[in-house]
Amino acid sequence: MFHPEGAALIGDIIFEMIAHDTDVQYIGGREIGAIPMAVSVAARSWPDRPINAFFVRKAPKDQRRHQPDRRPVRSQLESHSVRGQSPPRAAPS
Repeated sequence: MFHPEGAALIGDIIFEMIAHDTDVQYIGGREIGAIPMAVSVAARSWPDRPINAFFVRKAPKDQRRHQPDRRPVRSQLESHSVRGQSPPRAAPS
């Protein structure tokens, strides 16, 4: 990833290069290289001229293997914020 100052500078430089090109609505590319730069530009573009960020995976995601985690988390976070304890201690047993 970037150093915070470097990320801000990259966002400023690239945004200034594309800000006036009304055809540019999205910025992105292949995941590892594109994510930090695209996110920096998208963050910098707000609120002047919002530009959306995207990335392309190297390989399609296998949906059968990666099932979403459906465990309830909200109760743990609410308990933590109310009780002021660490999540494992705040979560009901």
